[in-house]
This record gives sequence, structure tokens and C-alpha cells, in this order.
Amino acid sequence: MIDIKHGGATAADNLCYACIFCNLQKGTDLGSINWQTCKIVQFFNPRRDFWGEHFQLDEAVIQHQTDIG
Repeated sequence: MIDIKHGGATAADNLCYACIFCNLQKGTDLGSINWQTCKIVQFFNPRRDFWGEHFQLDEAVIQHQTDIG
């Protein structure tokens, strides 16, 4: 999904469901900076990325496994 400000379309195939809390926090950016490596990292994309590759459920806590997670 690409935000409108980055040239994305307002078509159904460019939209993604998100809870109110995630939607309010995501903003319009496509990624962020990993301050340990100083590299730009894309945000997790539920349409392209496999959850199990980037996250792991540890009892009631979701742990990241990659920079995307």
C-alpha cells in the first residue's frame, strides 16, 4: 500500500484494514530509520509480508524477528 502523498491510489486494492490505534499511529510514511544500522526500513505490509517471518508470539507478547517487525 502506498499513501496518497507518495503517489498511491484511493482504489480498494491500495487500502488495508487497521484498528483505530494502529491507524492513528502509522501516519503516512512508508518506513522508518533503524537507528542501530542507520538504514531506512519499510513498515510491515500485511499484503506482501508474512507475519511469521517478522514476528513471534511469546505468550502474550509479540516479539519482532526482523527490522520490519
